[in-house]
Amino acid sequence: MISHFYFKASATPFDFDLTKHKAKHVVRRANMVFLSINDDVVIQELDGVTEFRIGFRSLSHATIRWFEKDLKIEVEIDRFGLQSVFYHQSGDTVFLSNRINTLGMILSEPEAEARDMMFYLVSGFLPAGRTFWKHIHRVAAHSTWNLREGTSNHLANETWESGTEKSNATPAEIIQSLRDGLDVIHDEVNPTQLRLSGGADTRVVSALWEHPIEAVSARSPWVAAGEDQDVNLAQAWSKTLGWPHRVLEPDLGKFAFFADPTARPMLTGLCGGEFLGGQFNRVIPSGPSKWDQNLREYLGENMRELVAADTWYQTVSSDHDSWLRECARVYLQSARSTIYGSLVESWTIPCEIHFNTVSPFIAPPFLEKFMANLGNWGDYEFYEDVFRALGPKPSSLPLSSQLTLRAQDLKAGSEWGVEPKSVKPKSSPRVFSPNEIEWMISVLAQNGAPLSFEAVSRLFTNSPFRVNAISLFNWMDVRFPR
Repeated sequence: MISHFYFKASATPFDFDLTKHKAKHVVRRANMVFLSINDDVVIQELDGVTEFRIGFRSLSHATIRWFEKDLKIEVEIDRFGLQSVFYHQSGDTVFLSNRINTLGMILSEPEAEARDMMFYLVSGFLPAGRTFWKHIHRVAAHSTWNLREGTSNHLANETWESGTEKSNATPAEIIQSLRDGLDVIHDEVNPTQLRLSGGADTRVVSALWEHPIEAVSARSPWVAAGEDQDVNLAQAWSKTLGWPHRVLEPDLGKFAFFADPTARPMLTGLCGGEFLGGQFNRVIPSGPSKWDQNLREYLGENMRELVAADTWYQTVSSDHDSWLRECARVYLQSARSTIYGSLVESWTIPCEIHFNTVSPFIAPPFLEKFMANLGNWGDYEFYEDVFRALGPKPSSLPLSSQLTLRAQDLKAGSEWGVEPKSVKPKSSPRVFSPNEIEWMISVLAQNGAPLSFEAVSRLFTNSPFRVNAISLFNWMDVRFPR
């Protein structure tokens, strides 16, 4: 869920030309300004304190408090860290936004953070509070600034534990948690569109959704009209449900970004495969030893020492349960923005969510079950059990080709209803030219992360981090134009 907002506060009064900005919400004080283009913002004032509540109360939210008399700022985000709040501080002035590019325009010169770029290369995520920028950070849980005294304090959620007793979840319990999440989504968001791919995640969500809605699919620019099996199956499934179905045909550069950022959030099955389907357990390094091995093999000793010296790594590297829990935390907060990380316009990864979406798989009722069962479940065999428990209707049609391509590796059985004819031809992997690799090396070196030509070439070809490397390249290509 996205709430576009901009907040600026300073120890000294400042001018601000409101005529240059269009906003639905505007609050102006001598030392503070707040702008937002979204309806889902609640503003309250009491005893000299102005409170801005961003997002949806039971899903993802943040609270910003401005203490006018004391010139203090306080920011809290939801305990799962689903609502992004980024900040930049320049002297006695603090800027807040949920968009990195909004704060990026404030910087005179872009400076990337070497440690975090290397961290992302071998993980696909960043620890809570991090971005690629040296001077733009993310509120990890709770941040405060005293502008008059020039002090600040930033806290992470050190006790990120599930409130549910650990146990092996049953398919019925998972389905109920998804129903509960969808009830919250209906009550607080009331989406009018569902992003339907024809795959397992949206098939599950659509089977449980009990309200009028329009199904929306996006045709891939790489597939001819009428031949996109994802769209065809989504269309057939919509007909089965009796739902209207609309196909969007965006251009190649904007394939993943068809949602109107100012519109009501769209319902999706986002993160079903990551969490319920077990991709999370396969994507993250299995433990600190595997992590260290990857660092040595692909980044070299200097870069290994740079990442291994990280306080987050040191905190969780000695205990497997802590490692798994913390990886889940940061994966949850960043995975939704890296799904389309290889696209040209996804330059703000890995911390900014591009879709204005809601999903029961990233709603608290399901996440409580997920956190309580880390390591105990989360694979496609279990997902099949959940799918079967929904009854015969969801499996009355084959699923989209996205799953078909993975079915053999993931041991998906006939319950998935996949058919060979729905398999997409595999596209040729992107090949990076020597000039592109040399350019990436030069930008990395300029920002404190020297890697050899051989190391970068291996990242793009023979490493398990190819997708991460492509995402980082695309981000750099936009922020550091050649």
